[in-house]
Amino acid sequence: MIKRKKKRQNVIFSILTLTFSSILIVFFAISNLKLSKKKEGLKEEISQYQKEVEYLERENQSLKAGISKSKEEDYWEEVAREQGYQRPGEKQVVILPPEEVKIEEEKTKNIFENLLDWIKNEFKINE
Repeated sequence: MIKRKKKRQNVIFSILTLTFSSILIVFFAISNLKLSKKKEGLKEEISQYQKEVEYLERENQSLKAGISKSKEEDYWEEVAREQGYQRPGEKQVVILPPEEVKIEEEKTKNIFENLLDWIKNEFKINE
């Protein structure tokens, strides 16, 4: 009986050890999967931050170029002229669009007026 009892205890101990080992393996596997997913999320976040850093560096270079350009006298003269300022003794010149467009508009008006006059004369309509 003692041998059976020891054999039974060995079997129970083996089953408990196997069960506990299985639980640990499953626990570690689940933990590993969670860490892998978190790692992928962090990699994606790093990639987004790198893109943002690149964009900000380009923006920084653009702003630096604007600052260096604003230190030049020609830049400020251009800005002042865009706002309508001029140097003493200078006159502003405004270039108007060509008058051909206006002439064509008058011709089309004249054609319609001539057609209207012809209709009035043909049908003897008085205003």
